[in-house]
Amino acid sequence: MAYQPKSYRKFLVGAVSTAVVASSFAGVAGAAANFTDVNANYKEAVDFLVSKGINGTSATTFGTYDQITRLDAAIFVAKALELDVDNAADAGFKDVPANRAKYVNALKAAKITAGKSTDSFGAYDLITRGELAKWLVTGFGLKGSADISAFNDVPANYADAVKTLVSNKITSGTSATTFGTYDNAKRGDFAVFVKKSADVPKEEVVVGELTVQSASVINSKQLEIKFSKPVDKSTVVATGDVVGTSDISITPIDNAASISLSTAKSKLSDDGKTLTITAAGSEYFDKNYTLVVGEGITTETGEELTKYTTTVEAKDTTRPALVKTSYSHNGTNPVAVLEFSEPIDMTNATFEYERADGEDLDSSTTFNQQVVSSDVDNKKIEIELNAVQAVDQNKDIKVKVVGVADYKQNVITPNPSQTTIKYNTTDVKGPEVQTVTVKNNTTLEVKFNEPLSTVFTGNEFTLNGTASNAITKDEDDDTLYKIEWSSAFANGPQTLVIPSVNDIWSQSTASKNKLVNVSIDTTAPALQNSKVEKINGVEFLVLTYSENVEPQTGVAIDGTYVKNNVTYTTSATSQTITTSSTNFVKHNAVDNKSKQLKLKLTDLTEDGVSYKLTLPLGLVKDVNGNNAPKVDVTFTRGENSSTGKPELDTTVDSDNGIKQDTSNNNKLEVYFKNAVDATTALNKANYSIDGASIDNVTLTQNNSSGAVVVVEFVKDSLKNSGLTQITVSGVKGQTGVQMDAVTTAETLVENVRPTVTKAELTGANEVTLTFSEAMDGATIDTGDGDEFDIFLGNVKYTAGTVKAAAGSDNKKVVITLGTGLTASDLQQTITVKEASAFEIKDLNGNKANFASSTVTIN
Repeated sequence: MAYQPKSYRKFLVGAVSTAVVASSFAGVAGAAANFTDVNANYKEAVDFLVSKGINGTSATTFGTYDQITRLDAAIFVAKALELDVDNAADAGFKDVPANRAKYVNALKAAKITAGKSTDSFGAYDLITRGELAKWLVTGFGLKGSADISAFNDVPANYADAVKTLVSNKITSGTSATTFGTYDNAKRGDFAVFVKKSADVPKEEVVVGELTVQSASVINSKQLEIKFSKPVDKSTVVATGDVVGTSDISITPIDNAASISLSTAKSKLSDDGKTLTITAAGSEYFDKNYTLVVGEGITTETGEELTKYTTTVEAKDTTRPALVKTSYSHNGTNPVAVLEFSEPIDMTNATFEYERADGEDLDSSTTFNQQVVSSDVDNKKIEIELNAVQAVDQNKDIKVKVVGVADYKQNVITPNPSQTTIKYNTTDVKGPEVQTVTVKNNTTLEVKFNEPLSTVFTGNEFTLNGTASNAITKDEDDDTLYKIEWSSAFANGPQTLVIPSVNDIWSQSTASKNKLVNVSIDTTAPALQNSKVEKINGVEFLVLTYSENVEPQTGVAIDGTYVKNNVTYTTSATSQTITTSSTNFVKHNAVDNKSKQLKLKLTDLTEDGVSYKLTLPLGLVKDVNGNNAPKVDVTFTRGENSSTGKPELDTTVDSDNGIKQDTSNNNKLEVYFKNAVDATTALNKANYSIDGASIDNVTLTQNNSSGAVVVVEFVKDSLKNSGLTQITVSGVKGQTGVQMDAVTTAETLVENVRPTVTKAELTGANEVTLTFSEAMDGATIDTGDGDEFDIFLGNVKYTAGTVKAAAGSDNKKVVITLGTGLTASDLQQTITVKEASAFEIKDLNGNKANFASSTVTIN
């Protein structure tokens, strides 16, 4: 199975979050203000790292100008990524101490870096700005390109990373003409690079997963995030309606106003697909922000969100409007509620009141207006009606609203706006229950015919003598209450005691009994079938039951499997599956209801063998808590295929995932991080190499560890050496998702084969060959005479040895015969032919295009 980090999202949200390296001062942390070596240029970046748990080098210094070893930097990144350092394969580096090797192993396994060589990481080398650029581009998944032709110190193997950093305004180099590629990076530089990288807008979408479809500032006070599927409210809204996750961050850009998410309010729409965040107090959105929405947000079935990063802009020119007037109770007094189209600022607002019939209001009739404190959206104003005198009660009162504005000071339209309110004493009837609905075996919904002033504490309702333990008013319908009990209901007629309640006009209804017919399903769900399905390239066991069911977490599933006719237990081979909210979830759920569950099979590591799992009692329940019975299921485990878009493996060679075969200039190797679709990977049209023609494409590796495609050039077609533009496109993953086209540059060596332009007899026992270009003297055999054969007519020369040596001109090869040629020999056609060990090459390693040549006798 492929190596995976525990939590890739952590690096993208706040990279380098919890590293403690050998050079760090253990246990020291604090804001930049506490560090004497952090000036204004570094303060924001250092504050960012400190907030993520990065320590200074002492209690009073961050070490801003200290350099960093590659080993220390690796530990920073490995811990920030929360890589699985305990299970990563040994990287094979001999210069990494044993007590820290696991971090470097994990970094290599995650393909952030491949080290300096196969057995050297360069642990104690100081990391350079160029190396740091590569690590950040790979780790943050940064994209982009910029013109860096002004830099004179950026070689081809660093060019892409530098272009990406410059395009994202992470750095502009150390001067107008230098990036400082080989300069040693300092901790301050590291902090700045990481902070800016974390702020880069980036959107990633993986097919089939929960994603963010859009995010925008909808007015000066509110940010709206739309999801592709309903999300679990508990992952985005916490107690008190504040933003309930650390996986959302909003970072101001270019001196934009700050937004504190710890106090901002959040509200999830009824369909669970739209989250609205409202800035608290006097805070408001202005200018630009980087928004990061992380994987901690899930669906109710446990599916994690695909990380989303983007830039949102606050441009609010829309004027608020008064849209609705209603009545409620604030716990103390009856109120008229004025609702606006967006959150409003009352700082400069005035309210004028007058009788609609033209009569003067009583001098003692007064009104108190304020923003509704319980309104998450901050769109409502309540006007208390308790001071309306008897002479003015039951009369229409006009309210003129002047100067109400949003937080960008867009004034209400029209200005003034007007509505009508009334203190109603003609209602002399108390509230009545309209409906009682049994939601499940512990919950009822009770709906009244009007809003209540009664405030419940939780135990006011009783069912068959048992008091409720929680009462919640619906957020959008203040006549609807959810009543919960701690124990399950019994089936049959039940007596519900409804407590005495008051409406907002202080009219009461005495306590009443209502008969509720509880009909709760007591039949256990039955497993109807099971089958293995590959979903986005990962195998799941899909279980279909006779009714809607709920997966249970923390349940161990054991079984057996047969391999080579031997039966093993899963527990004995460390293949027990323990269910969680991520590996055992509902499948194809609608409104969070489904008869199907899917169990991820990645813990079962024996591909292609037959497993029998025992699904225990307590693993699955129906919505009324009935346990599905214990049952055995049998299936054959297949192999997971790679998911998502194919990506080039940027840790290979020059970090663009492409390199030329060092022993054969006709071949170019293209490395992918994941397995690919063979048909599209072998399509020659998906590879373009500037100036070269493609002869053949082969696939030499294609598994969970990645894919390697070998592109073979037509011989002699690559005419020039140097930086060459290469485009790879159209290749699909095993789930059919097509890669994003990649255009990059790689330094290639030409593949034009040298040829013999002349062969002449230059002595009685000497033949000189002249080639079209300089030859590599090291490839010319001067010993055993197995590079060339000499033929006299059709007869091979055997009178002596045939030895080859480089001539005085590096284009020439001199062949010396053991004995001189006779006059008779010279009457024959003399031919030089390639012998069995012919390996003469030019200076670029291209083997000569030579089979035979006729010798000219002058």
